[in-house]
Amino acid sequence: MTARKLSWLALSLLSSLLVRLTLPTVDLAPLIFVAWTPLLIVSCVAPPRTAFLLGLAHGFLLGIVAHDWLVGSLLRNFPIPVGAAFLALAAVAALVALRSALVAFGVAYLQDAVPVWLSFPVLQMAAEQLLPGVFPWTTALAVSSVPMWQQAAGIGGAAAVSGWLCLTNALVAQAWLARHRSYAASGRFMTLAASVVAAMTALGALLMRVEAERVPGAPSLRIAVGHYDSSGAQEEPVTALRNLALDEQRAGGPPDLWVWPETTLGTAHTSRELTTLASDYLRRDSVRGPSAGVLEGPLLVGVELADRGTLQNSAVLFGVGGNVDGVYSKHVLMPVGETSALVPGLSLPNRILHRATPFRAGSDALPLSVAGHRLALSICFEDILPAYVFEQVQRSHAELLVNLTSDRWFKGTSAVDFHFALARLSAVEHRKYLVRSTRDGISGVVDNAGRVVERLHNHRSAVIVVPVPWLSGTSIADSLHRPLAILWPLVALVFLVLGALKRTNPHG
Repeated sequence: MTARKLSWLALSLLSSLLVRLTLPTVDLAPLIFVAWTPLLIVSCVAPPRTAFLLGLAHGFLLGIVAHDWLVGSLLRNFPIPVGAAFLALAAVAALVALRSALVAFGVAYLQDAVPVWLSFPVLQMAAEQLLPGVFPWTTALAVSSVPMWQQAAGIGGAAAVSGWLCLTNALVAQAWLARHRSYAASGRFMTLAASVVAAMTALGALLMRVEAERVPGAPSLRIAVGHYDSSGAQEEPVTALRNLALDEQRAGGPPDLWVWPETTLGTAHTSRELTTLASDYLRRDSVRGPSAGVLEGPLLVGVELADRGTLQNSAVLFGVGGNVDGVYSKHVLMPVGETSALVPGLSLPNRILHRATPFRAGSDALPLSVAGHRLALSICFEDILPAYVFEQVQRSHAELLVNLTSDRWFKGTSAVDFHFALARLSAVEHRKYLVRSTRDGISGVVDNAGRVVERLHNHRSAVIVVPVPWLSGTSIADSLHRPLAILWPLVALVFLVLGALKRTNPHG
């Protein structure tokens, strides 16, 4: 390998590390304005085939350092060989590598037909949409610690945030490439990059103020968020959360809704058992007899339901009288944990998972509602699947986002922070509050501008009561979601056709 190609490779790998530094838990958000720039510089000077290979190296390293928690999580939770765990990490990283490789190839291929400041944002938005990976995340995650920079998500979803961040990187890359030709041209590109950041900062501040003004006039309910942490826990989840909830009820009265995490009832139960479980176990300790305190008010709780030889990961809403007011069963099963498929067409052998009872995906059901207000419910990593959450919000006409999660597999790793940061973005996209109740994760309440109102992640179980406004209506992103899902891949395709025509007739 020549010295020039080695320098290209070094710049590509540097770009990987810079991108990683912008993601949780490091969160050096301002770096994202230049993090992609080294890869773009080499993509603009290297032949397309070489740019593809450099993109592969960039994406593979980024996939490894962004998902380093995966190996330990698999080894802790499954009796699999160490080699199989590293193979799973390599498969996840390979998908990130393919995404970076295609974008780098596209930038190089279009160099003479489409300027990089236009090609890179479009190609990156299309690639993030078409190749989300096993654990979907986008460039928008890089500014999760600065909600002001995420406000474009309320207009065009996560892609809009990725788009303007990538535009800034491309302008900086063009400034660097233009420095030998003309310092004036280089300065103009840098000025444009700074102007984009300034404009999006101002727009973000304005949109956050607009969203804050919607809250005072909205109806509000008191929601009690349950958080279970297994660190040194002396009690199983139901007992711990019930005792904490009863303490809260004695101090401030029953809230309008209790929310407990995914699989709080981790042992499988049938639908016929639910009412009895609620009255004798969830709401009170029947072993203590009449002296036991009784939990009052609606309760939303994660339950494993057994049905016809399969399991469903479900959330059950118990009404004030103890009856079941609604059931939501998880639609998108978790790779490895609930299904052997990592992605369509790529599965782990069943002998590795040792799963006796298979999980079954839920089917459409009536939206859950509390006091006449509708919820858009998600379980576990469904909250980081934008297309799915958009579908849930539109189908239910929801006024509040609710997520029940168990992050016990990833306890103590950056995956917990990744999950919470991605979930927060959905609150911005839909302009709704998000209530999140977890086991061994990050619980809390996020407002309609992505700011954290309350956060529980302190190595102890807790229950907090938070007044939460119910916000009706749809965001611009809700209305534009479907057309934008088609637009960016279509524009990328048009660019590639233009590139092909330019190469066929270079003097045309």
